[in-house]
Amino acid sequence: MRLTQIDAIQPPSPPKGGPEITLRHLVELSVRESLARGKSPVRYLSLGGDRPRARTGMAWNPSSLDGCSLKAVYKAVGVRQARVEPDFESQFIFDRGHVVGAWLAAYLRALEGHHGVTDVQAQCTDRDEQLVVDQELDYGGLIDISFRYYGELHIVEGKSKDNPAALAKMSRPDRRHARQLNDYMAMSGAKRGWLAYMGLVDTPRGQSFSIVEHPVTLDLDMWRASRSMIQALERFRQKPDRMPPRSENPRFECPTCPFRGPCERGLTPRAAKEQLG
Repeated sequence: MRLTQIDAIQPPSPPKGGPEITLRHLVELSVRESLARGKSPVRYLSLGGDRPRARTGMAWNPSSLDGCSLKAVYKAVGVRQARVEPDFESQFIFDRGHVVGAWLAAYLRALEGHHGVTDVQAQCTDRDEQLVVDQELDYGGLIDISFRYYGELHIVEGKSKDNPAALAKMSRPDRRHARQLNDYMAMSGAKRGWLAYMGLVDTPRGQSFSIVEHPVTLDLDMWRASRSMIQALERFRQKPDRMPPRSENPRFECPTCPFRGPCERGLTPRAAKEQLG
């Protein structure tokens, strides 16, 4: 695990009898504290400038478990990827999620040192420090936001939604997203976290931006299921003459897949590696 841990003087425990902590409550505290000091929380807003994106160095990551198994194995054995340009709308939504995640992290950074919040880190600025891995499984990923609340590590995973209807459906977290966050918690040692769905909502005055949050508690059974899926993928990597299952959602995954060519030709991972490099 490479998640940075900073020694700090912690309050002994959260206030007794208070409401269950939520991201919204922490943001409200951040705004209040910042206004009292005459400074805006967004002074901490940063997207990391031109720093290159951190790489996990692992064969498998959460998208390996949720997407096409053939694509994951092609990538793991080192098949050369074709360059695929995303369409404008998809890239815009993706970028918006990064901006809003940095915005949320800025509130937590502004609150650091107050109300039990310490050790705030975010992928947008502390990229290498947000990498968590399981070396035995060759599995890892980058946490969006982490912080300590009265000494206890919490993790936030943000997801961008592209329209009000999509956000309105988030009455409960998507199981794939919950598994991703759960795996991050298992690898980092955190027991609590949030899935934060970020996007537009309809209001009487038009559309507004909103965050729908879902608290998640570490589920060890879910982590064991993830480990089994990774081990199944690893068996395909060890025997690349076998053909892993293709995507169950071709309309969503295939148009932008960098391995679409060898897949449509029916090449096994070994054959694709030998022909394409």
